Amino acid sequence: MTGFTKSEAAAQSFEAGIARIRDRFIGQLPERVVELDGLLDQLYESEDIKAAVTGIRNIAHKLHGQAGCFGFADLGELAAKLEEQADLVIEAKGPVDTEDVEGYLVLLLDQIEEKLAAA
Repeated sequence: MTGFTKSEAAAQSFEAGIARIRDRFIGQLPERVVELDGLLDQLYESEDIKAAVTGIRNIAHKLHGQAGCFGFADLGELAAKLEEQADLVIEAKGPVDTEDVEGYLVLLLDQIEEKLAAA
C-alpha cells in the first residue's frame, strides 16, 4: 500500500501529466525560435510581407494560448501583443508598416531565449 488515497494518487498523476506537457512545451521552444527567426528573415527579404506576418501570427497565437497554461504568463502576454499587431498588418488595406510586428517579435524571441536559459 502506498499510503495515498485514490484522490491523492489521481492528483499526483494529473500533476505528473501536466509536468510532462509543460516539459514538451519547453522542448518545442527552440523549434519555435528557428521558425520565428526564419519568418523574421522572410519579413525583411520577401515581397509577400503578409504571408510572413501570417506565419508569425499563427505561431504567436499558439504561444499565447499555451504559455500561460504552463506558467509563462509573461511570454503569453507578449505573444498576444504580437498576435494583435500581426492581425493589424494582415487586415490592412494598402501599404503596411511591420515595425511593431518586428519589435514585438524581437522581444518575444529574447524572452523565449531567457526562458530556455533558465530551464
